[in-house]
Amino acid sequence: NCSASLRRVVGRKPLLQRVFDFNVPVLLRKGHFSPEEFDRLSKYRTPYGWKGMNMSDVEDAVDMLSHPECREMFTHRLQDGGGGGGGGRDAEKCVRCAVVGNGGILNGSMMGEEIDSHDYVFRVNGAITAGFERDVGNRTSFYFFSTNTMKNSMRAYRKFGIVHPPWSK
Repeated sequence: NCSASLRRVVGRKPLLQRVFDFNVPVLLRKGHFSPEEFDRLSKYRTPYGWKGMNMSDVEDAVDMLSHPECREMFTHRLQDGGGGGGGGRDAEKCVRCAVVGNGGILNGSMMGEEIDSHDYVFRVNGAITAGFERDVGNRTSFYFFSTNTMKNSMRAYRKFGIVHPPWSK
């Protein structure tokens, strides 16, 4: 039972019910993007808008987020008994996430299988998995980085086989 789920907590608090709208998608997808929406959000800097950005670049990024594997995150996948990709888990189960850095603290931990057993695996910075699967797993649901981190990681970790951000098949 996931008594601490956001939906459950919001359901118990009238104030939160007024400010949370679970029908608003967290990730922008192709169906939400239009020239009018681009113009509206071009007044605001990132992460709140697209000020100074090229419309075709934003449209390309939105296209990438519209792939089926990206749609699974933040949907009602746990409420459909698994048909939406939830692996048969029911709505009462918590969504379990693992957040994995690249500081080396997991070296020798043998936690790879445990990490991969989570619903989502978030990785940051270098995120080297090849050769360290027994310790850090090999699944990647989301990869986070800054422009500097990405450039530095690609340069510093090329010798470990890093040629692109990690992703799962």
